[in-house]
Amino acid sequence: MEIQIAVPSDSPALIELHSHLRRHPASKRIPLRLNARQTGGQMSAFDVLNAVLTNGAAYGSLAVSLAAFFEGRRARAGGGGTPTSVTLMLNGTPVTVSGGSVEDIERLIHSLAEGETSAEPAPDAGEPS
Repeated sequence: MEIQIAVPSDSPALIELHSHLRRHPASKRIPLRLNARQTGGQMSAFDVLNAVLTNGAAYGSLAVSLAAFFEGRRARAGGGGTPTSVTLMLNGTPVTVSGGSVEDIERLIHSLAEGETSAEPAPDAGEPS
């Protein structure tokens, strides 16, 4: 499955996330593509990262890497900075994540994936944006 990852209104944070995912041991093998949207025929800032997750292990790998990304940004901000929110989207269903445990993030990813293969929402689905 291909999941879209966005950092709303923060292109530099999305580029930082892309770099983090490519370097982190848990996610460095996940195929990633950084995309920009076109406005008026011109390319604008990067606004979405596409990740191809082929199995449950890849879901866990992405969750571990996202949790590490959030922790690193909190640590650099001295623990008091504004948390970065990341929106995960699959088939038009967005879920916004701004932290949480690896297990919580992985559960949200699984919920999105289950929604792809089933007409009914998963009982553990996160709060849609």
